[in-house]
Amino acid sequence: MQPTAMLPKLSETTQTISFSEDDETCSSEVYASNVVVTTNPGNHNHGSSKMKLKTMVDYHWQPKFYPGQLLAIHISGNFLAYSIIAPIGANSGTSKTPNGMVRVVYKPKPGVEQRALIKGMKGEVQDLAFAHIQNQVVLASIDEMGNFYIHEIEVNESGFSVTATAEVREDTGVGGNTHRVVWCPYIPDEDDAPDDDVARLLLTTHANQGDDLLLV
Repeated sequence: MQPTAMLPKLSETTQTISFSEDDETCSSEVYASNVVVTTNPGNHNHGSSKMKLKTMVDYHWQPKFYPGQLLAIHISGNFLAYSIIAPIGANSGTSKTPNGMVRVVYKPKPGVEQRALIKGMKGEVQDLAFAHIQNQVVLASIDEMGNFYIHEIEVNESGFSVTATAEVREDTGVGGNTHRVVWCPYIPDEDDAPDDDVARLLLTTHANQGDDLLLV
């Protein structure tokens, strides 16, 4: 940006800038202090005619601060996972506190959608993330008690299946209600061969304490 003293002085006139549907440019130089912009009205009745929005998740989370992410998308773009709260006692007949669950959505192509529900968390899911692996779908999640879970998702003839491969209980004694789970964001260069072992490195944090990287 130029210093203020070097900017051209605007004339005390009125400038009209017009854009139409056939224009290839979407910007114009301003030289007047009064500017009137006219655009093509288009045929839409709300929002932008060049952008279409579609609701993918209609779950209403409780308005509060969340330390982690409640929604994750796999690097392929075909899988979506998000945290939901189960009714009291849904995961355990004796539990009197809300338990967490994870909804997994598989969208292999436009207009086709399949869903699965991951249960068994001891508390509300506080963070979840997919491993950065293109040809495998591995999901990690961690609940409000610090327990974390690993699930592998495989596509089959009937759709897809979800298999629990690991569950690690929190035993550091740190406590607190801030827990995160983070995959190594490994993306190979064009000349490098993919190394899935690196992408399977996982870090969990509990309050202000972080565990060592784990290979899952």
